[in-house]
Amino acid sequence: TAPDGVYKSFGLSPDARTFLYLRAAGAFPTFELYLRDTETGATTRVTNEAVHHAAWSPDGKNLAYQWLDLDGRFHVCLYDIATRESTELAAGRLKPDFLEWSPDSAELLYLTVEPHGQDAFETGEWDSTLHRHPLRGGPVMSIPGVQWARFSEGQLVVAGNPAPAG
Repeated sequence: TAPDGVYKSFGLSPDARTFLYLRAAGAFPTFELYLRDTETGATTRVTNEAVHHAAWSPDGKNLAYQWLDLDGRFHVCLYDIATRESTELAAGRLKPDFLEWSPDSAELLYLTVEPHGQDAFETGEWDSTLHRHPLRGGPVMSIPGVQWARFSEGQLVVAGNPAPAG
């Protein structure tokens, strides 16, 4: 049976044993992120932050989520399924609803945005930068000008006007 109060579903884990979803925390727009075991029905609250987006890693060992603080800043966090611990990876002007995993779960992609001119909120024109965050250490690679990215057949595919990686 489906859990009560599901506001938004982020789907099943790769092994289909765990369901990831948002549940209203009483006051709009605050939602808590939960995991539900599909066999036992047991639920685990991942966080009580104002989560907006989440994504399973392909190996099912982690999930990434974005939440919004009271100052209007987004945060990207990594949640380790085994330890039940969250680690913040980035904070600031992040593009909401964009989290992308590499096929091997070794890196997480997210985008930051900056206004393009003083009227960016009216025109919708933002400059974006792709961040490739390796989970096993190493520097985060940032590529300005990327508006969208996805892995296809193991290769990173980007859209926009990316600056050469350096």
